[in-house]
Amino acid sequence: MPKSSHHHLNHIKRFRMEKGLTQRDLARIIGYQSVSSLSHLENGHKLPSIKTAMKLEVAFQRLIPDIFPKLYETVREPVARRRGGALRYFSDERRVFKPEMTYDYDTTSPSIPRL
Repeated sequence: MPKSSHHHLNHIKRFRMEKGLTQRDLARIIGYQSVSSLSHLENGHKLPSIKTAMKLEVAFQRLIPDIFPKLYETVREPVARRRGGALRYFSDERRVFKPEMTYDYDTTSPSIPRL
């Protein structure tokens, strides 16, 4: 049976399994009290908060758009169109998870090129 349009397709289960994690493992890692909450995310029944999406990014060492590619495309396309072209700063070449990068937001911020 095809998923209805209210389901949010994602790669949570795929990346969880690639890491050899059970739902219980991942739920604990991202701070969920119950496996059922994670199951709702995996099955696309709900979207995570931005904080949970970031936790998944760190847990999987994958960028949020890689975890939620369909959602990313639904956001990227209209924004790029309204902007008048592709978002150069966020080209696919720059979308690489770099866990070694840290930022001290109190004293330093990375420079972001003007578009």
